[in-house]
Amino acid sequence: MEQILLAGGDFKVLQQHLQTLPGVVDTQLGFSGGELENPTYEDVANDGTGHAMTVLVKYDPSTTTLEELLRCFFAAHDPTTLNRQGSDIGTEYRSAIFCVTDEQKQMADQLISGLQVDYENPIVTFVEQAGPFYAMTTS
Repeated sequence: MEQILLAGGDFKVLQQHLQTLPGVVDTQLGFSGGELENPTYEDVANDGTGHAMTVLVKYDPSTTTLEELLRCFFAAHDPTTLNRQGSDIGTEYRSAIFCVTDEQKQMADQLISGLQVDYENPIVTFVEQAGPFYAMTTS
């Protein structure tokens, strides 16, 4: 199994799209890319932590390739709007790929370059090394 962290607006909607891929074995909602340790949903939703609302995706690369996973990710949101998805505005809604491996970063950068011709505006998806992931807890 491999994993990658993806952020693109409403993370529940993104999670639903990603779960349609046959090789996705587990997804978890949470937060990544910020400074505060163990943030709550309320902390992140107030745009004060620097975190993005993120989906941790665990997948079987023999069933679903990273490219297929990333194409589903890009199809599920608008990667050309900075810190925004629809009416949701703030850095917590940014488009981001938090890579676990160097190979994931190379694939993401390559795919973005190839997909750019399909979009009128520049793709603004951040591609960076994964840091801590904080799972969203329900109270």
